[in-house]
Amino acid sequence: MVERELIAERTIYAVDKDSRGFEIRLMLGKPYQVESEYEIWACPVALQGLHRPFPDMHGIDSWQALMLAKTAIRRFLEYFIEDGGRLFFEENGNEISPAELFDETPPEIPEAIGSLSDEQQARVDQLTSEELNLIDDSLMADASVHWRKSARVVGTAMAMNRDTIPNVPDIFYAQRSQKLVEKGLLSAQGNLNYMRFSEVKLPD
Repeated sequence: MVERELIAERTIYAVDKDSRGFEIRLMLGKPYQVESEYEIWACPVALQGLHRPFPDMHGIDSWQALMLAKTAIRRFLEYFIEDGGRLFFEENGNEISPAELFDETPPEIPEAIGSLSDEQQARVDQLTSEELNLIDDSLMADASVHWRKSARVVGTAMAMNRDTIPNVPDIFYAQRSQKLVEKGLLSAQGNLNYMRFSEVKLPD
């Protein structure tokens, strides 16, 4: 793609089925009209680090050529994953899927659970020992032998207690989940201060 005009690129990190890590540079070039008796357009595309150079994508106009080039990148990344590979935003970063790379929605920004407000703390202080046990039991009830997002376990537990123990914030449920991990009743991976970026399960 050296001779073409680069218009978009992104570098991601990959780990293949043999646990070898490397960077992949995704590149799209500016569509150009092919000198021909027909009105044909082409768009340069490359996945440096993953795939050898391949021909520019051709279409009936610049839009179609660009869309075909974009689709080519997605397909080769999907083939890589089907073969046992994994993709990450960066080395030691969050794992991603091809769908996330091509979604118009920006990547989710990790948000810490924070601290209880004065009003929330006042509600939590009213909880009885029996209610605390019910909250812990509901967290354990949705846990599985397989990893589940902390946010899912917390959300399900809150739904179970919505009528019997109302107005208890998700922050407190997340804190109770952390205590269960400290007691060895749950296993965890990731940072539990970020419910959507951590997971819990029943111990082996």
